[in-house]
Amino acid sequence: MSTTTFLSSETPTDFGVPVAERLYSLKELTALGYGAEPTLRKYIREGRVPVIRFGRTIKVRASDLQLFEAPPKVTESEADQHIRG
Repeated sequence: MSTTTFLSSETPTDFGVPVAERLYSLKELTALGYGAEPTLRKYIREGRVPVIRFGRTIKVRASDLQLFEAPPKVTESEADQHIRG
């Protein structure tokens, strides 16, 4: 009996189930220091960074963050504190 594998060897898995990748909102990316929201929207409009759209909501995959020109200027925990107030 043969076993069929539907996941590629490059797909991260946890017990055979694909692991969800972290998605960031533009507000989160701004808080992390990737740039102002208008700049981020410009990069997206120009096709520099792929996005996932849920209606009007825009999300960026964690694996695509290296495509932004500006490196983060704050840590993720500092950004969470800024977002939550």
